[in-house]
Amino acid sequence: MSFTQFITQLGAAGAGGESSWMAKISYTSVYPSQVFYDSDNEFVIAMGTSGNDAIQITLNAQDGEYKTANYPRLRVHDTGETFSRPKVCRISANTYGYSMYNYDGSYEKGHIKTGDINFADGDNQLDIYRSGIYKGGATQCVGDGAMYVAFDYYSGSSKVVGGGYNSVLSPASKFNKYEYYTGNTLYIRDMAGNSSTRYSCLTHATNAGQGEYALMVLAESGGYKSWSKQFKISSKSTQAGECKSIVTNNSDRVIAVGNTEPASYSEMFVARLATSDGSASFQNSYYSGNFHYYSYSVAIESGDDSIYVCGFKQTTNNTGIIMKLSATGVFMWGLQLSSTQGPVEVLGIDVDNNGNLYFQGFTTESGNRKLIIGKIPNDGSTSGTYSDVTFSSITMTKRNSPTTHGDVTVTFDDNANALEQGSGDSQIDTFTDTSTVLTNL
Repeated sequence: MSFTQFITQLGAAGAGGESSWMAKISYTSVYPSQVFYDSDNEFVIAMGTSGNDAIQITLNAQDGEYKTANYPRLRVHDTGETFSRPKVCRISANTYGYSMYNYDGSYEKGHIKTGDINFADGDNQLDIYRSGIYKGGATQCVGDGAMYVAFDYYSGSSKVVGGGYNSVLSPASKFNKYEYYTGNTLYIRDMAGNSSTRYSCLTHATNAGQGEYALMVLAESGGYKSWSKQFKISSKSTQAGECKSIVTNNSDRVIAVGNTEPASYSEMFVARLATSDGSASFQNSYYSGNFHYYSYSVAIESGDDSIYVCGFKQTTNNTGIIMKLSATGVFMWGLQLSSTQGPVEVLGIDVDNNGNLYFQGFTTESGNRKLIIGKIPNDGSTSGTYSDVTFSSITMTKRNSPTTHGDVTVTFDDNANALEQGSGDSQIDTFTDTSTVLTNL
């Protein structure tokens, strides 16, 4: 299978005169899961899947170049197992945690690993599972010395089960096991925070018939619930809200994004919550015309707490969306990414200390999804066509308070035996800069 990368300088200068760029990686049928900016090494890391394999692409953040073996292309795989939804987090300086969903034909479980930015080697990895069946939820990881895992759990009752490990990943390092449920279905989508407090972003069924869903945020500390809040549309009998991503600046705010249907179409939903009690500073949805809009990832700029959200607009050929909001939710600018070759979706976003944005998504060519990774300035000054992807400005209309916001009753238990530990057995392949054909991918 060919593996080709195209670097296009977008022509706009970011902070400090840095160039913007976009790279297209010619994996076949790739599906992105995260883009991660690494300040330790000035890397930008794209995580995703291709077939049953998890992949990691590491590029130089400044110019998008893949230069040497220090910028590896990695594949995580194993015979008879499926890996998907990989994510990476920074645990400490030059130490990282990796997590992904793993299915071996019998168990749906979480796979976690710690090491250096290159996945180190095949050691220091394990699988997490329990006596039951997990559905839909991948392990999530947060940094600051700890990795947390959480799953949707469907044995007896629909709940989310979670727990933590330190970077040693040994049985003795397991701590703060917990499980929580509402009596209806819960789907965990993302987790943020540090070793003391986690914020989980959930899709929550709000009635017994499970026809209505809400975006829910749960704060958990020390193995116990601090608070939980939900956003819902009480008049809807169909799916009215779905969470996708969450981020915190670890001081006073949590930003959660997803989609909701206050009108005839889905809109990109963004809520800013206080870390202390979950009170909402604002909750808005954003749209442009009569189309379905979906949010998939969110990032906060460290300088002025600006908010960046990405996702896509559903059309005949889906178009990717990137938008910037002020810290108070005011729409600042928007970009639309499209291609005549096929659909474009933007599913991951991150920001560096200078306000440069990194995005990840895919474009479709001849039925195959190609990974795109890019860097743009924080003023959105990008236009034109690059590798068949067209960047154009878009204005989003803001809808204030489209949902109700309030407490949600959640049973929350500290369960010392919530997680069981298996042996990790994935294989990790590294492809050097000279590789243009990947025979095993």
